[in-house]
Amino acid sequence: MSVLLEAPADVMRFYVRGVVYRVACEDIVYMESQNRFVAVHTKERLIFVPYLKLCECMEKGKGHFLRCHRSVLVNPAYIKEIQLNRMKIILYDGRGELMIGRKYLGQVRQIFDA
Repeated sequence: MSVLLEAPADVMRFYVRGVVYRVACEDIVYMESQNRFVAVHTKERLIFVPYLKLCECMEKGKGHFLRCHRSVLVNPAYIKEIQLNRMKIILYDGRGELMIGRKYLGQVRQIFDA
């Protein structure tokens, strides 16, 4: 069974151990790949989804997420600042820092130049 279920365009549904989580894309702060899991960081909780690929999440959440690293997707609405000299993204409300991969630096810059 797939772990990323069909849902409307602005919602993601994850199937984890018999539980279906329904999360609005706007509530997802960022997603990071860790071994065979994707950690979905939302405004309220953290959901570990096994055997999910970030490319599937990127495709499902078209326009909602920005790839800033090989293993990280971020919702641009939660980006407070970009530190180009340190190659980091600082998130609002102390939600953490994310690394920017060299390959994705141009994409990150485009978001704020537009």
